[in-house]
Amino acid sequence: MDFDWFDYIAASSVRNTTEMILLALRAFWLPIAVANSSEFDEATKQRVVSDAYHTLLHQLRQIYATAGLSNSQDLRILLSINLNSLKDNFQFI
Repeated sequence: MDFDWFDYIAASSVRNTTEMILLALRAFWLPIAVANSSEFDEATKQRVVSDAYHTLLHQLRQIYATAGLSNSQDLRILLSINLNSLKDNFQFI
């Protein structure tokens, strides 16, 4: 399956290959890296986590829509999460 997604990204005319891969990786790994770094203040950490949350939620919506699947229950669960509680429960790995 890895070749399938890579071929899809390489053939996509929406964004270039590098940009698409970086967007996906950044949404997950950047907040973890920033949270574990002493170089960033709390406000920056909160902004990065919030931005990643919204990016990942958008990606989830795209996945469900593209596959033609119902995601109403999953999105209700995700949308009920308050960003403040997300920040409070963010675990540093």
